[in-house]
Amino acid sequence: MFNPILYKMKFFVVVICVVTQCLVAYSKTLPDHFPEPCKRSDKDFRGCVLKGLNKVGPYLLKGIPKYGVPKLDPIEIPLMVVNRTLNEFFGVEAVMKNIKIMGLSSTTINDFKADLQKLSGEIKFTIPSAYLEMEFKVVGQLFSIPLKNEGFFRGNFTDAVDYIKGSLKTVVRDGVKYFVLDKFKAKATISDGYVKMTSKNPQDQFAVDIISNFYNENPRRTMDLINPLYVETATDFFKTIIEKGLARIPAEELLPE
Repeated sequence: MFNPILYKMKFFVVVICVVTQCLVAYSKTLPDHFPEPCKRSDKDFRGCVLKGLNKVGPYLLKGIPKYGVPKLDPIEIPLMVVNRTLNEFFGVEAVMKNIKIMGLSSTTINDFKADLQKLSGEIKFTIPSAYLEMEFKVVGQLFSIPLKNEGFFRGNFTDAVDYIKGSLKTVVRDGVKYFVLDKFKAKATISDGYVKMTSKNPQDQFAVDIISNFYNENPRRTMDLINPLYVETATDFFKTIIEKGLARIPAEELLPE
């Protein structure tokens, strides 16, 4: 059973893209209707950032092709490959194609904190409801259930809560200071979900029904099992995305005095 990890990865990548591109949006090179950068000296820095995130969010969801920002609701991913063995209960080799995720426009920011002296911060956000569909080909094991099939997957997931915490440090390139990630931590939970899998081979439908029913009877059981795999895989991927965003803007432009 691999769908929760895929969903979490996709959903979290999207939100990280939003946060990163919000930082990029503060750059002077982007459209005039984007917010001005929040200054260190701002008495309500937290409020300024939240206001900026809320203002930029609708533009990011629609996509900004000129600046390489893809449409985020729905978001479409042509291909993803997962090859991991977590423990004796869970291992998977999966190829996912034509992935489509809807519902990210309902994302709400629950909390945001920043320590400008330490260049650290954390953000918590929730997606009340999201829908995922894709094609899959999978080989592996979930508890005692063998996984070997290919077909189509659809799933509804509710109340996905994510938490990101990290800090920055400065580096100098060509005489200019830039921010890079120093520390980064992420975690996520999904309250509930329902999945439906359809095998390309009708003779294998019984097998995928067993997997779907196993998940639907107790989503928490499966999601808790694979969460360490999600954190391991996703954290590295997210760090790369964020650092690419930070590398575009000098530190003094991103966070002016």
